[in-house]
Amino acid sequence: MAVALDTTLRIRRADAADEAFIGRLADTAFRDFDPRAREHTLESVRAPGAVTLLALRDDEPVGFAVIEFGRTHAALQAIAVEARERGRGLGARLMHSVEHAARKHGVRSLRLCTAQANVEALGLFMKHGFRIERRMQRFYANGQDACALTKSVLASST
Repeated sequence: MAVALDTTLRIRRADAADEAFIGRLADTAFRDFDPRAREHTLESVRAPGAVTLLALRDDEPVGFAVIEFGRTHAALQAIAVEARERGRGLGARLMHSVEHAARKHGVRSLRLCTAQANVEALGLFMKHGFRIERRMQRFYANGQDACALTKSVLASST
């Protein structure tokens, strides 16, 4: 049985005009972990060496991912999907695009940090081959614990 390609979904690099959407979604998606989620996410978007990918369905933004590149690794600073779009494979598409961008930049690994209580995000990351490196107690402003995860991107893996 053939799987139909979702032609209504595309991913492109974000630009300054997309910041209002990114800030709004960051505030919604991350406010339980960071009372300044909008500001912190937009700081990452504007950081030197950062690339922000924007997911669109029918030309409407529905998700984003922010990657900061170093010499040997990249840090996935944020990834978020509109609530109405969850469960439709958009997170997986963004993760594939993040990994592709990391390989294209020639880095060896991807790193990220997420709340230990964010089971949905942890599941997505683990499904894509990330492994927990360490746990950090009371990492977030409200006292929540976090997990640092990493994944090699040298080989063409999921």
